Amino acid sequence: MKAFISFALVSLFAFKSAAQLVLYNFDIPPLAAASSNDPNVDTTDFLMVPWVPPARWLPCIPGSGNGFEATSWTGAEGVKWWQFTVSATPNHVLNLSSLQFDDLASPTGPIAWSVTINGTSVAVGQATHFNSSSPLNSVDLSGNSFQGLGSAFVQIFGFDAPTANGTWCLDNVTLNGSVAVAVPEPQDAAFFAGLSLAGFAAYRRCLLPVIKS
Repeated sequence: MKAFISFALVSLFAFKSAAQLVLYNFDIPPLAAASSNDPNVDTTDFLMVPWVPPARWLPCIPGSGNGFEATSWTGAEGVKWWQFTVSATPNHVLNLSSLQFDDLASPTGPIAWSVTINGTSVAVGQATHFNSSSPLNSVDLSGNSFQGLGSAFVQIFGFDAPTANGTWCLDNVTLNGSVAVAVPEPQDAAFFAGLSLAGFAAYRRCLLPVIKS
């Protein structure tokens, strides 16, 4: 009975945390797949949409191993992007904290990038890097809108390249946050709480001495 009560209470409040939900570094085949991820999340491949060749994995940011490089970024914002999805496993939710990635554009590559999470803009019109001295970008995702999610659909848009053959490379794409055990809806929580109290009352009755008439 004690074990039952403990389980019912812990099920309401148990959490599991991890600093890194998923990393794409494009170094280990299959190159488009996640390089590492939290055991309580599922991930998709890291894709370019629409797929316009040439798109390739190669060491395009000095000192950073393979990156994912592509051309044809001449369109306006929203025309072409990278994307991936991270989904919590059953009975878990995602609490996001940040998105980080390295980028490097050629002199005729895209001049700006933006990011959306589940269709919501979180970074707009950010400048791409044209040298490799400080390629890291970081987007804050600690707001309430990105807590308790079942999944996160991430899109990274590049745009306004002066020529179609200009390249843009991404590497070390990392979605950070934590995975938590899903908290039941209020009606479910009330049910479990009532069940726990009923169990505790039954347990108390078992301890009371039997009064003979």
